[in-house]
Amino acid sequence: MSNQLALSRPIGNQGMYQFFGYSEQRATPSNLDPFFLRIQFQRLASDLSDLAKAYSEAEYGYFPYRVKLMRIYQNVVENPSFKPLLDRAKELTTQRDKYVYQIKAGKKVRSDDLSAQLNAQWWLDDYIECVVDAVHFGYNLINLGDIDLTNPNNPFPKLSFTRRENIRPDGINESGAIVASMPYILDGIHIQENSREPLIPLCNHWISTKSQKGISKVGYGLLANLAKLEINHRHIEEWQVDYIENYGTPITKGSTKKQGDKRRVFERFLENSGANRWILLDPATEDKVEYEMPPSAGTGWKVFSQAKKEIEQAASQLILGHSDAIVSMPGKLGGAQSANKDGFNESLIEQAMNAKQLWYGNYLIRKMNEVCAPKMRDLGAYLGGSGGKMIGSFFPEGYYFGLANDKEEQEVIRRTNSACVMFSTFTKNMYDSGLQPEKAEMVDTWTQQLGLVDMKWIKVEPKKELDEKRDSKTEIKKDDPGSATPDLIK
Repeated sequence: MSNQLALSRPIGNQGMYQFFGYSEQRATPSNLDPFFLRIQFQRLASDLSDLAKAYSEAEYGYFPYRVKLMRIYQNVVENPSFKPLLDRAKELTTQRDKYVYQIKAGKKVRSDDLSAQLNAQWWLDDYIECVVDAVHFGYNLINLGDIDLTNPNNPFPKLSFTRRENIRPDGINESGAIVASMPYILDGIHIQENSREPLIPLCNHWISTKSQKGISKVGYGLLANLAKLEINHRHIEEWQVDYIENYGTPITKGSTKKQGDKRRVFERFLENSGANRWILLDPATEDKVEYEMPPSAGTGWKVFSQAKKEIEQAASQLILGHSDAIVSMPGKLGGAQSANKDGFNESLIEQAMNAKQLWYGNYLIRKMNEVCAPKMRDLGAYLGGSGGKMIGSFFPEGYYFGLANDKEEQEVIRRTNSACVMFSTFTKNMYDSGLQPEKAEMVDTWTQQLGLVDMKWIKVEPKKELDEKRDSKTEIKKDDPGSATPDLIK
């Protein structure tokens, strides 16, 4: 019990928090939330110049930050046209069956008991989504939160992640990621390695991606490419709304000679008569307003729709591997097919999404086995007791996290069945031509060529059956010459 209480041991300097009025609660290794100052998240209507400045900020020589970049990313993930893509990428991973296995004789051997125990954990899907978020944002810091050992199915009911703009992924002098109490603070809590508080790395799991630029050791994530598309897409939507307001909606037109309060009443009537634009004309002054429509204004709306469609297809290509993976297009979803690696016809969209599913899944498997599994074992050993044993038993030493690939298993079955048909046809043709392989050699060929190495063959003697079509032998009774009834010869 003392080890469990150690998770609530306060960390950090409280002087600053007393000044800001947060002295009632202190940050602990399993709950860093009180460490952060309650500062409003700054939202920006970003454009391409803001994106360039964000990249520059992330690539400072000495003190790089990801603050501006994370603020731009937040606009991307909340855009209704792009959110379904990111949600679908998570679904491709979370909807796969999860299991625990060990390696025996070079083969994966599943543990049914450990797999059932892992799939019963409520926090696991939230953890997996946080790992996939790292692919999009470039990094993520998963907080286990206060541990509840009374619920064996959900020991981490407050699992969450740290605001990414408060994280400096490059740290100071290659010291690893640092969590700051507010954006643009130089130093803070070291969460990858912490000699003072070894519980911090055990309760806060650092998930990062590989850098593509070499300037930073942590990647910018797929949102770095998606951000440019989202900015252009948002601007086109704004222009499209302006176009509709100017050329697609009527204007309320009023004319009156009233003056004073009566004129103001009439003006308010025009203003509140609808959501469209309005104008008040005075016949006495011969006011006149005209709107000149350009020659192409009648079909100009097609330009915006086509541009948005191309951007959405590019985003779908980036996240899900195919431009039509999200938006259904008549005649393309089922019609565009080609042979996959095993020679079977398959939709191009399906092939692309299967490849992306494997890519996301392989990243998840690697991070679960590199980060989650060893930290769970160490955390369980630190806690001790029955609760520590429960947490440590998620991934015992020598066991690994895996994802079932139903598609791949189906391809193996189809490939084996196809090979069986081809080989049996070849054997029959050789037999019909008068050639027959030796039985032992034939069995070895079947097991090796078809991959049936675990199949055992036994010799079965064929059953002999009577031939019901054979001719019956009869004789006529000699004592009854007139009788034509035959008797079977015994």
